[in-house]
Amino acid sequence: TDGDGLMEFVDGWGRPLRFYRWPTRVIRPEAGGIDRPFASVFFDGLPPASAAGFNEQDPLSVDPDDPQSRIEHENKRSGDLLISLFNTTVVYNTGEYATAGTYWLPLIVSAGEDGMLGLYEPHDETNCGVLAQRIPGTTDAVYDNITNHNQRAGGR
Repeated sequence: TDGDGLMEFVDGWGRPLRFYRWPTRVIRPEAGGIDRPFASVFFDGLPPASAAGFNEQDPLSVDPDDPQSRIEHENKRSGDLLISLFNTTVVYNTGEYATAGTYWLPLIVSAGEDGMLGLYEPHDETNCGVLAQRIPGTTDAVYDNITNHNQRAGGR
């Protein structure tokens, strides 16, 4: 569909599906606080928030690859030496890695009937598209998106 001659997976409207490996920005837009209502558009059945007063960590603050946050802890403890072993830029670049301390599941997205995704494209590293960063001012565009975690049965 994009004219490059390669086969693509498309949705029912003939538009390409998008794949996000670490869609942490639908959970923490701009790497800030957790936005549970926005995340629930993409993921049905998210774990509930922690009960107040029980000193429990929010389940959406737990990285499935590093549930104890050991990478972040060891990096801080070592004065940022750990990240430099794996990244030649010597900084933790969120365009290259998932947002630390954030829940994620691989995400496949159809832009839905209107064709508007509301997220930066997965190949857009400049705008953290690889992490499913939302495009400012286009939040309404995501509400008809269909994902592998929010399939709906039946008609519209």
